[in-house]
Amino acid sequence: MLAISDVADSDLQLKSQLKRKPRILFIAEAVTLCHVTRPLVLAEGLGSDDYEVHFACCQSKRNLVENESRRFHSIDCVGNESFIQNLSYGRPAFSKETLVGYVEQDLELLQSVRPDLVIGDMRLSLAISARKFGVPYWTLTNAYWSPYANQPWVVPELPVTKLIGSTIANPFFKAFRRPAFAMHCRPLNQASAYFSGKPLGYNLEKMYTDADEVLYADAPGLVPTYNLPHSHHYLGPILWSSPGAMPDKWKTIDPARKTVFVTLGSSGPVRLLPTLVSSLADADPKINVLVATSGRVGLDKSIRNRPNVLVADYLPAEEASKHSDLVICHGGSASAYVALASETPVLGIPSILDQHLTIEYIRCSGAGESLRAEDANESRIVSMTQQILGDPGYANAARKLAKEFSSLNPSERFRQLLERSTVIR
Repeated sequence: MLAISDVADSDLQLKSQLKRKPRILFIAEAVTLCHVTRPLVLAEGLGSDDYEVHFACCQSKRNLVENESRRFHSIDCVGNESFIQNLSYGRPAFSKETLVGYVEQDLELLQSVRPDLVIGDMRLSLAISARKFGVPYWTLTNAYWSPYANQPWVVPELPVTKLIGSTIANPFFKAFRRPAFAMHCRPLNQASAYFSGKPLGYNLEKMYTDADEVLYADAPGLVPTYNLPHSHHYLGPILWSSPGAMPDKWKTIDPARKTVFVTLGSSGPVRLLPTLVSSLADADPKINVLVATSGRVGLDKSIRNRPNVLVADYLPAEEASKHSDLVICHGGSASAYVALASETPVLGIPSILDQHLTIEYIRCSGAGESLRAEDANESRIVSMTQQILGDPGYANAARKLAKEFSSLNPSERFRQLLERSTVIR
């Protein structure tokens, strides 16, 4: 005959076994690698004993994000080239038809997974689908898209800037930014009206942060905001570096020389890469040039065979940045923040608005400079590289930011927000 205590213990064990772990669904819009790796880092910080983690992304990123601790779901995503081309011509990133299709696919995924919480990175359709399904939705974005930031707006690379120049175009951009941004809001408003009969609004910053909770992948010292509501949170820069070691050729490079790491990532103006590398290599043969092409462009043998140049499709950005005196990138947060965390200043060559915003904040901090893509000729590249390498103030400012970055732990902060939240209890 069982004792009462034995029955109670058995009942508790049964309840424990029946209690389901909180189910978290990450959805990444893979228009650039950054929007995949940021939620990936947060997902990797969740213990499989405590959470059931699902990750939805395009099929091409499956090998990157899937493992035994999280289940992968394939979804449609706009291709990188289409995304960049739309922005370069001043068109909305997504069409109404694309967003309507996204919402329908989101709803099928939510019905299948039935998460306690969905977290999206650049998946704008979740502002519609998550509400329609009735699941809490958190968005991961940058603080420079916050309605509570004082952004240093700069006209991006557009057909008009190539025609009349950025100096003339910039005042017009600032004057007509709101109507232009409203045009970019139109497809999502049309998709929202299709499903709910009402639009979401015409403020682009509010649209990018339209969620129950907003998570900023930034440091407040670099990208400050004001009067933040309680639902907006700084996590800190979310750093990711491709796995692997530096190629063997690295061992033959003289460490006493100045080293420049060049990477334009998945969304930088890759057409400039041959000019960048050759101009740096020719300007000073005593400068080491490390190049990561991201598999987007080939460099001919006349560049690859130079003794002071190392070229690879991919390099571990963190290690390459730590061994460099300057990182030249597209200026966006993914590459620039890894450089700054390594105490290395940045020369940004931005084209799209997101990149311009990041590098402007870095420039204002003193840790880097910006060179517009349409202005990046050989002489400008060389002169700005020499300017940064010759002035220790840039490296000092980078070290200051690195100190702030190291004080922030995005994964830990994210777990704390989950534990305090009522939506997964």
